[in-house]
Amino acid sequence: MPLRLFLAIAMLGLLAACSTQQGDETGVVIQHSAAHAGSAQWQADRHCAQFGKKAVLAQKAPKQSDYLVETNASTFDCVN
Repeated sequence: MPLRLFLAIAMLGLLAACSTQQGDETGVVIQHSAAHAGSAQWQADRHCAQFGKKAVLAQKAPKQSDYLVETNASTFDCVN
């Protein structure tokens, strides 16, 4: 396998695991790889646990693509 191809595949793997989040005690929005939706639930659970609450998926935006990675933005409510 050529080095460039290997590096490109490795970068895609790293990007797939990445996500960003913004939220507070009422909920959180997480941008994540469409291929790894479970990571969004895990991060939302961790976020809501800070407030003694559980994360419940409220909305999942349509997939977006930047030609390398398809992403979703999932919105979670933090509930008791």
